[in-house]
Amino acid sequence: MTQTQLIGANKEILFQLKVLVEGLQDTQFSTPQKEAFNASIGQHVRHILEFYTCLFEGTQKGEVNYDTRKRDKAIEENRVYALEVLEAIILQLDEVYTDKPLRLKVELSGKGQSVATLSTNYERELIYTLEHAIHHMAIIKIIVNLKYAGVELMKNFGVAFSTIAFKEAQTNQHY
Repeated sequence: MTQTQLIGANKEILFQLKVLVEGLQDTQFSTPQKEAFNASIGQHVRHILEFYTCLFEGTQKGEVNYDTRKRDKAIEENRVYALEVLEAIILQLDEVYTDKPLRLKVELSGKGQSVATLSTNYERELIYTLEHAIHHMAIIKIIVNLKYAGVELMKNFGVAFSTIAFKEAQTNQHY
């Protein structure tokens, strides 16, 4: 997969997220749901977007650390602001990044006492942010299906590309 394809896949997923957020009412976006461990759609959107922000900032510094993200409550509480951040991230994906080596810092203990530093690169982290976004979109899909029957999702919202390919292969098999 080329970097152009990888950026395109990320933009496709973020576009699906944008369409959903545009179609939600403010309360649907920001209301915590007990079925989702008191998380709101907005909290999941914030979480997704902040991983992209960490990647972009980390690429400039040569070191990515998703654990130190800002956790900006304005993104999770203000749907219009979340859309602005989302649109900015989609545009930023088009900026050219060389696939230089990066360091990835990650907390391993949950207590702030064990931080590992690993070798990675921009393309690998783009794959991670893509899969991470899909995972959280699957949770968002559960919230929408349980709580907001009138909200429509795009066909493959929250479904991994490998799952889509597998299902299509199963459908196209002749018995």
